[in-house]
Amino acid sequence: MRTVFSYYKKYIPFMLICVVALFGQVITELLLPNYMSDIINNGIVPGDMDHIEHVGLIMILIAALAAVCTITCGLFAGSGQNQGGTFQEGYGLQHGGAGEILHGISDNKNNKRRADGAAGHGNES
Repeated sequence: MRTVFSYYKKYIPFMLICVVALFGQVITELLLPNYMSDIINNGIVPGDMDHIEHVGLIMILIAALAAVCTITCGLFAGSGQNQGGTFQEGYGLQHGGAGEILHGISDNKNNKRRADGAAGHGNES
């Protein structure tokens, strides 16, 4: 068991973050039906538009929090795939961040187009 634990030791922070994020996602998703019934019972039936707007805004914030929890869990669950590097190294965040990642993707596409174009010109001669 110690051998297995030694392999997973460096991933424990990522696992804990994922568990907390999943817990947050589950709680937020389970709260939404209660707020929806509150809108129906206390807003639509009596015709209280202010209550509908107030609870609707709360529902939007809860849904946004659920999305943040989902994205956080996805990022930290996938960060272990870079063979033990740091989170920043795995997602290219140590230098230029997301802009650098997107720049690298567009450079790869442009290089492929250039290679395909050069291959096409060579066949025409």
